[in-house]
Amino acid sequence: MRKHCSSELRSDRKRNKTECKVQKYFRILHSYFCFLDISAFLKISAFCILISAFLFSCSNKLKVPEIKVALASDFFPFAYVENDTLKGLEIELLNLLEKNLKVPIIISQYSFGQLLETFHNEEYDFAIGAITITEQREDIFDFSIPYYDATQTFLAVETADINIEELSDVTRYTIGVMNNTTSILLLENTLLRDRSLPANNLRRYNSLPTLISALKNNEVALIMLEKSIADIACEMNNFKIAYTHNETELYALVFKLGTQSSRLQQNDIKNHLNRALQEVLQSKEWIEAKRVVSIEL
Repeated sequence: MRKHCSSELRSDRKRNKTECKVQKYFRILHSYFCFLDISAFLKISAFCILISAFLFSCSNKLKVPEIKVALASDFFPFAYVENDTLKGLEIELLNLLEKNLKVPIIISQYSFGQLLETFHNEEYDFAIGAITITEQREDIFDFSIPYYDATQTFLAVETADINIEELSDVTRYTIGVMNNTTSILLLENTLLRDRSLPANNLRRYNSLPTLISALKNNEVALIMLEKSIADIACEMNNFKIAYTHNETELYALVFKLGTQSSRLQQNDIKNHLNRALQEVLQSKEWIEAKRVVSIEL
């Protein structure tokens, strides 16, 4: 009886050992065929991804024959006319956007003071012209991502005896500003609102050349300009920066709020321009364009 039991036990162990070997080989074979299946799956997946990317790139193109833009062409150094040719940093930006989007950009020129009103009433896809994003403007317009960072400065003649440590100190002087600019908005929200700046101390001008001439001719003691322009104005004239306001300003493309023109109903031009802007602003071409424009100016 014991012998019989011992024999059965040895037989069971031998059977279990054989089964373990079979299971081991089966696992190896299973893994091999699974690997083949996974490799094939990965190849098919990669092919599908390439096809999808191609189809997406085709569908993601801006399907319009042209883009109509309203431009302020009298705002040196961003856009200005010299020898019947448009120049400036924003012209370089538009050229790079046109290249990125592969769609012709058609420019219509206006004065800075006319730009937003004209754009609001006419059929343009967007407007550009050193336009700052503000809360007041956001009630009327939509904006792209910013393409330029600017701050407000006060300029004086180099030899002027002017001491300004904070914004309220400018109320002692006559100040020149351009109409329809964020300079006016800054004063309206601060010194004009609390009436600390006498109304007769404020002079308004319609263009940058007349504003700069006013300071040269001592019509005013100070003029307000965004810092990028102020730096160039100081280099070209005997001016100095008397005070820099600490609030940052951002320039952006302007769109009509909540609506799109009928020919662009199937295309979200703002999204396309934002994508293009992101790529252009990080490009070597944009950095070089800024350098070249600054040298030319």
